[in-house]
Amino acid sequence: MRITLAWAFMAALLAAQNCNGSTTGRPPLNDLGAGLWQGFQGGLYPGGSNVIPAAHLAAGTSAAAQVQPLSATGQPDLNGRIGLVNIGMSNNTAEWQQFMPVSNADPLRNGSVRVVDCAVGGATAALIANPNDNYWTQVAGRLLTAGITHAQVQSVWLKTANSAPNTGFPAAALTLRDHFRTICQVLKQKFPNIRLCHISSRTYAGYATTSLNPEPYAHESGFSVKWLIEQQINGDPALAHTGPAAVAPWLAWGPYMWADGLNPRSDGLTWLCSEFQPDGTHPGPSGCAKVAGMLQTHYSTHPTTASWYHGGIPAASVTYYGAGCSGSNGIPAVMNMGLPWLGNTGFGIGVENARVGAQAWMFMSLAAVSWSLAPGVTLLIDPLAPNLLLPAAGAPSAATVNTIGRASFFFAIPALPALGGLTTHVQWAIADPLGAFQNQLALSNRGTIRIGVH
Repeated sequence: MRITLAWAFMAALLAAQNCNGSTTGRPPLNDLGAGLWQGFQGGLYPGGSNVIPAAHLAAGTSAAAQVQPLSATGQPDLNGRIGLVNIGMSNNTAEWQQFMPVSNADPLRNGSVRVVDCAVGGATAALIANPNDNYWTQVAGRLLTAGITHAQVQSVWLKTANSAPNTGFPAAALTLRDHFRTICQVLKQKFPNIRLCHISSRTYAGYATTSLNPEPYAHESGFSVKWLIEQQINGDPALAHTGPAAVAPWLAWGPYMWADGLNPRSDGLTWLCSEFQPDGTHPGPSGCAKVAGMLQTHYSTHPTTASWYHGGIPAASVTYYGAGCSGSNGIPAVMNMGLPWLGNTGFGIGVENARVGAQAWMFMSLAAVSWSLAPGVTLLIDPLAPNLLLPAAGAPSAATVNTIGRASFFFAIPALPALGGLTTHVQWAIADPLGAFQNQLALSNRGTIRIGVH
């Protein structure tokens, strides 16, 4: 089976897409609404609606409220991890690989969130539904490499399909729905603390020239997701997500990404032939970037993800701004020892390139400024806005520069959530007869410290 899938994948890559297949005439589920397609109602949720039913949304927000940093063994831990992973096939991994750098660069993202790619090329829904398949061994390896345990995974994006479906509608869509249901049960087995699973169906496949997963099956996979979520909403015990009988995470739509080729969806979404690889099935770079944007919007704004994806405590960081003014040993520069994470008992802030044996003063302030004291000499912190929460409050701390031109202070950062996100600023002044400031002082650049998690 693995060899067959590999050959199918290679054949798909070698085929040229059919750019004439720019429309199928099929309606996107979100535009179909309460209307029928081959006897089945549209809409992403029951009743032809695109809105999550209130009771189901309340259950989802309750599940989201339980997402929190966990230790490697799954216990609440302020410096723990929130694992956000994807489960699926080749399209999924290509799209997630584009999403990861977008997510990692988001300055508002919760510092506890760790995004890991757990999708694997050739991993069909039928294979993933088998808890003993080698797919899950690969997932375990991906998590290990990323420093995440199964117990820390709490949210999943699921997107997969079956290879070469040929049984028509609704049979193939029902088969895929049932595989999705089993996969959700496997997710609960593999990730005991999973709370949420957001599911997406395929993108457009009208440009495909192989039997790997063409239209109409890409369109119809939307019904598979819709029907699965409706089963949970209607109380199917095989998808119970609360209480001692829970066997699955809470389910909802992720981004719904199908549009009828060049025929614009009501929100303007289209799919160009150029957004796919030569097989017309796998997304190319621009197609993956489009999906990455949808994922970032989803996790940033969805009522069951925004609270923990953009909420919580940011990542700990030290960044440097501006330039110092020179002294006997060049221009002093701020340096940090470790990161300012909550509970770090040995965080250090220092200065290097200072005059050996000189007196050095570390100024800390809640406010950053840029005040010119003289040509080439700039004060970068406001001494009138002292830091009230860390050492050196209201006054500079003094140290003696060592024999390699460095001075430093080490102090403990309390493990208090209220300190999470606090930003403070540091600048050093060094007594120096060759200092650029009135032949008395050399100044460092500014270090900006953001207390968070590591």
